Amino acid sequence: MFFFLRSQPTSVISKENIPKIELENFKAFQINDKILDLSIEGKKALQYDDHEIFFDSKIKRYDEDTIESVESPKAKRQQDLYFFPNGVTYKRSDDSSFWSETGIYNHKEQNFKGKGRFILTSKDSKVEGLDISYSHALAIIEAQSIQANLFLDEIKQSQKEKKKFPTFKGGF
Repeated sequence: MFFFLRSQPTSVISKENIPKIELENFKAFQINDKILDLSIEGKKALQYDDHEIFFDSKIKRYDEDTIESVESPKAKRQQDLYFFPNGVTYKRSDDSSFWSETGIYNHKEQNFKGKGRFILTSKDSKVEGLDISYSHALAIIEAQSIQANLFLDEIKQSQKEKKKFPTFKGGF
């Protein structure tokens, strides 16, 4: 007596879907011209041939005057671009910050372009709107459909202390 078994189809996993490196609870640093330029820490990182994915991560950019950071549940890095599909919080060392629904940070050009709703907070204001764009190099924030609450006492105090904040442009 002979039995013939039908072969079962097997799923072939493409090498593009398998990370080269997988890290958990990690910290990584990027050094340029002998100074610390960027640090990344998070719960999980996956490195593929052409991109990296970070989960529950915090990315810090160091400058002479400020430290800026972005925190996100998921980030994808491809060359100098960081994509944040599930929300991102951007913070500066002067205690100003904003949250955006989604966004892209260009590390080389030092700018962030958000898509969707955003909320920006600082000691002297709370601003809400759509499609925030921030240039660190130019110190300019642009957005659409802006609604702002200004705290005059805090603005006066900031002026006395001669604090520098980015210029805000956009449709009110």
